[in-house]
Amino acid sequence: MFTAIAAVATIGVTGIYFETRTCSIYAGPCHYNSEIMTDGRGAIVALGFESGQGLDGLAAAAVVLGDVNLNLSANRQAVIYIDSAATEEQGQRMTDYLKPRAGLGSVVSVQPAQIQLEVSGLDSELRVSAGGITVIAAETNSSECHTCSMAGVLWFKPLVLGTKVDVATVQRQSFCDPLLGETWSRGEESAAFVGTFAW
Repeated sequence: MFTAIAAVATIGVTGIYFETRTCSIYAGPCHYNSEIMTDGRGAIVALGFESGQGLDGLAAAAVVLGDVNLNLSANRQAVIYIDSAATEEQGQRMTDYLKPRAGLGSVVSVQPAQIQLEVSGLDSELRVSAGGITVIAAETNSSECHTCSMAGVLWFKPLVLGTKVDVATVQRQSFCDPLLGETWSRGEESAAFVGTFAW
C-alpha cells in the first residue's frame, strides 16, 4: 500500500479516495518512458466524505489537466464538481479543503453535480453528472493489467495529500466537459489509485 502524508493542517476529515490518470502509473520502465513525454496530462480525482466537519455522506470530484505529463507540469487547470446534495456552506468547505491538498493548479470552475462513488477494495466505480450530462465515468478492479511485459515499477504518487492507496487497473475511464477543452476515453491499464484519505 502506498501512503502519501499530508503536509497541511489536520482538520479531522476522512473518507474514500479514487484517482485515475491518463497514463499507466505502474508499469515497466520502457512503457513509462514511452508515455512520459506524450501522455499523462489528465487525472480524475474523487473523494467520498465519511466523517468530520459535517460532510458525512457527501462527495467531491475534480478533473486536472496539465500542459504536459502531470509529473512534469506546474501549469495545471482544474474543474471541481461538488455534490449537489451539499449546502452552499458545505460545498465551499469541500472546495477550501481540496484546493491546498491537491495539485489542481488554476480552478476554472466549481459546479454542482450528481456524484456516485463506490469503493470496495480495488473494485470501484465513479460517475459524475453535471447539467444532465455524464461528464465522468470510470471503473477499476483488481485484474492484472497486461499492457506491459516487463516488471512493474510505481512511477507516480496520488495528487491528493493524506491518502493511503493501492494501485488498481482501470477498466474504463472517460471525461467530457468543454470547460477544459479536453476529452478522453481510455481503459485496460494500471492507471488508478484507490483507497482512503485522512486530513
